[in-house]
Amino acid sequence: MTADLTPAQGATTEHGHHVPHPVNNADKIRWWPAQREQRERELRWTCSCRSVVYVLVAGGGGAWIRRFHSSETTETVRMHPDAAVALWAKILAGEAV
Repeated sequence: MTADLTPAQGATTEHGHHVPHPVNNADKIRWWPAQREQRERELRWTCSCRSVVYVLVAGGGGAWIRRFHSSETTETVRMHPDAAVALWAKILAGEAV
């Protein structure tokens, strides 16, 4: 399976997903301080009406998840795009936080 890292249709105006409350046994993601890349693309995002916003980002041949919570911006480690898309799906399903 190859990860779909094309920007979301209507990427500039699309309303993002609402992330559900995590399930009881949700995977705990290790979050690190954000490190901006020179060339990165925000491909998918969750709705900004929630207190935590997640963004699927790609750049430099890898991908990662960025999280905005209050005034803090954190990220996962850079990973293979397939792994990032799989983690993105888990976040959207409430299976990872």
